[in-house]
Amino acid sequence: LTPRMAVDTVTLLQTDRLTRRQSMIGVGYWAQPDSRTVLGITASAFRQKHGLYDLSSTLALFDRNAGVYNLGIAASRTYGAWDLYGSTELTRLKTPVQDGPLAFTDATLASAEIGVRRSDLLFRHGPRRDTLSLSLAAKPQAISGALSMSYLGPTADGLGVEAVRRETPLAKVTGRVVRLESGYSVKAGGAWSASLAGGVDLARDPEAQLVARMALAF
Repeated sequence: LTPRMAVDTVTLLQTDRLTRRQSMIGVGYWAQPDSRTVLGITASAFRQKHGLYDLSSTLALFDRNAGVYNLGIAASRTYGAWDLYGSTELTRLKTPVQDGPLAFTDATLASAEIGVRRSDLLFRHGPRRDTLSLSLAAKPQAISGALSMSYLGPTADGLGVEAVRRETPLAKVTGRVVRLESGYSVKAGGAWSASLAGGVDLARDPEAQLVARMALAF
């Protein structure tokens, strides 16, 4: 297996969730210390096969069960017409013993988000209601762990081949994504609703998205 083939194999990992099999158990606790504040903590554990976290594949290295353990904390507080919220999540990946040219080590991922939301910005009376939101989100990114690749490479003199083992930090595989996101929505009871949402990636090459939705009830 050459380095080029190894990189291509990782790039072509499919994210078809029909391939992945998983079972999950979770627990959460929420508290409201006062009328303006909500606090919560959640914990969950996944058992996955044919996948790892949000990857799915039929490659042999995913044939054994892997464990995914999450711990999340969230909070929100109201200041007049504004809601301020934040959350963070820590994920631990426990990978099975793997044989072959590709293997993942145990890893840890982290994510966080803070934001503000305002309701009844333009429509304060009648059946119509609107909401404006703005958030800054650090998407899940690896803070530990590596992808190990084993292959045959040329020797220093170029006359033969030798076994090579290379470890690439998962942080280089997952990348670093920090997005600034905003949205505005209007809802008229159960008759209709419309929304406009957009976001821009602040950590990588400029990448912006804008999505509009509308729904009518008949």
